[in-house]
Amino acid sequence: MKTDESHIDDFELPDRLVADLIHGGIVLSSSALALFAEKVSHLSGELRPKFHNRKTIESCANFFESEHNDIYVGSKREGIVPGDIDRSKTLIIGEVDSDSPIALDYRTPVPSVIYCGGMENQTYWFELSPTYEALVDELGIDAAVVEVLSPVVQQINWGVTEVKDFGTFKDVKLFPGGARAWDWNETGTRHEPGVQVADVEELLEAGAKVVVLSRGMHERLQVSEQTIRDLVERGISVVVEETKTAVDTYNQLALKGDRAGALIHSTC
Repeated sequence: MKTDESHIDDFELPDRLVADLIHGGIVLSSSALALFAEKVSHLSGELRPKFHNRKTIESCANFFESEHNDIYVGSKREGIVPGDIDRSKTLIIGEVDSDSPIALDYRTPVPSVIYCGGMENQTYWFELSPTYEALVDELGIDAAVVEVLSPVVQQINWGVTEVKDFGTFKDVKLFPGGARAWDWNETGTRHEPGVQVADVEELLEAGAKVVVLSRGMHERLQVSEQTIRDLVERGISVVVEETKTAVDTYNQLALKGDRAGALIHSTC
């Protein structure tokens, strides 16, 4: 299961949604609410559409697994797109009102945005927009401008680190603009005394202003006190954590647009 900021329960989130969630989600202005109401004009009553923050989306990820929510599967009907959903390919990201979820439909190559609504005592799903990006643009919502300078770790498991756009590594160096294998033999690094100044030089040369140092899954890898002193003296922020925690910290920094670097050790 993917655990980085770009995914929720193996659903890869649209880039614009990732940026919006990093900033706490989007709040609809009065003008956006009016535009939204026009898109769901067949629904009656006072509507309170909203988009969820990341925590709420995560809590809704298993919503369709419950038999109690079978009514939300919807039905096929000519002229209504998509009509129904595939439970395993639908992620709730908001609501038109408490009984009308807004979701991403992953049956298309780029997930479309759909919502659940009733008609003639039947439940149907209707397309709001072909993409999340198109929807928020239609609603006039300004993008949270985030330039991702450092590559994101998509997955970390024992002995395997998967980096977006750069491939798979055992141990990896991450820095603004790139990633490459972290070969301990280049600097003679061992678990003790641990990470040396020479290991981090490449990160600084690439422009990293904050460095995340992982200690391994079992925290056997040490970090030399000289390394920390050297980084602090150069005005570099340093974070030292267990590997999976370190990856989470690094991804958050990278997705915020910070000039982040990291040394990721994927075993003990």
